[in-house]
Amino acid sequence: MIAVVSWLARLLRLVELADQVEACNRIFASKSPWTVVRGSNLEQGGSQGLPVWSRHVGDPILASNKTRRVDFALFMVTAIENDELIHEAPAIVGCQTPSALVTTEKADPAEDRPHFPLRHRLTPAQRDVAGGKAVSDKR
Repeated sequence: MIAVVSWLARLLRLVELADQVEACNRIFASKSPWTVVRGSNLEQGGSQGLPVWSRHVGDPILASNKTRRVDFALFMVTAIENDELIHEAPAIVGCQTPSALVTTEKADPAEDRPHFPLRHRLTPAQRDVAGGKAVSDKR
């Protein structure tokens, strides 16, 4: 019986989810600087630029729920160098997805929204991650 339940739990990924929750709880309790990036569904393809992010999973900007793999990697590299993201758990989405484009077009520029692209200059390593494409701050 235990073997069947264990097999079903792995099949449904319930056990893995519990492990992820435990890992995040330990990270959040840590006194070390940390950033937990909550990704969306990943897709293949060339870089579209640095993903946009939000602190809140239900934020409309995240509705498209897609990020290019290369852009997820770019965000991770950028997050390492950006103190704005220490002790944050940003949820990301591709900057060229429909929800990101609609949300950033409607936004009030005077409003300090966390999901606007991080301001940065790409290092050579980041350019390599982005496939040689320079990613601008302006979308």
